[in-house]
Amino acid sequence: MRREVAPLGIKVSGIYPGPAATEFGQHIGKSRTYGSVRKSFSSRMTSAYVARRVLDVAKRPRRSLVIPWWFRLVTTFDMLFPVVVDGILYVFSKKNHKLD
Repeated sequence: MRREVAPLGIKVSGIYPGPAATEFGQHIGKSRTYGSVRKSFSSRMTSAYVARRVLDVAKRPRRSLVIPWWFRLVTTFDMLFPVVVDGILYVFSKKNHKLD
């Protein structure tokens, strides 16, 4: 999309936020999966922080924004080894979701 609309003077930025504290967590209950994910990402960003960073990109467009900085490692690993990441997530999901 970025390349298609660039001649029109339109800038497109990809925004990749990591774990953020939102109201979503309050509505999904206290399942085992929720607890394990919350433990894994205990240092979550606030939604206000994410919003400020998105506004910054709107004011000063760039190709992409990955926040927090360490999440770039995750997105890069996913881009380089998608089959490995799919396998890890499959195992994690199977372990934490009770399938009947």
